[in-house]
Amino acid sequence: MKWFLLMCFAWPAAVWAQSWSCQNVANVDFGDCGMPLGFANVNGQCALVYGCMSYAGGIDYAAAIHGTLIECVRACEPDACVSDAMLATGIIVECEAVLDPVCGCDGVTYDNACMAEWWFGVLDWEAGPCPVPGCTYSMSANYNPAATVDDGSCDGMCFNVSCLGDLNEDGARSTADLVLFLSVFGEACE
Repeated sequence: MKWFLLMCFAWPAAVWAQSWSCQNVANVDFGDCGMPLGFANVNGQCALVYGCMSYAGGIDYAAAIHGTLIECVRACEPDACVSDAMLATGIIVECEAVLDPVCGCDGVTYDNACMAEWWFGVLDWEAGPCPVPGCTYSMSANYNPAATVDDGSCDGMCFNVSCLGDLNEDGARSTADLVLFLSVFGEACE
């Protein structure tokens, strides 16, 4: 672990870096240039800050100024999954109506990353839909067609069929149905 000696106090490097990346810059004068410097913590909210440079009063605030709002929110809420601060910004982003699902850290599937971030405040996700647990065996009485991950809840080999004797549901009573029947003959249905 690295340690920094700062005004006669020893701080662990990771703690110092995190607190510095979310340093409140509300009372820092970055100059009157009016140039957007990036997003920083201003009294507990990530906001766009303006000025001439990130250096002010003998201190370089570059670590506290982030290129995007998302980077700022992640720095100030490192353990958050869904950020209320992200939603509280009031920024309205038009996301394209493109279906490219992502699975949010909250276990919800969103249409795309833009919607997850900007409309629902989700800070972390993985590409693809979230897994849906359930019975994936189509011949089971409690088959769940929406399930993507078998959770072991299938009711054995008890069938839910519309044509008595058509166990494989191919629309005909045939030898294939008999073989399927014999493969489970003697097992109990719950």
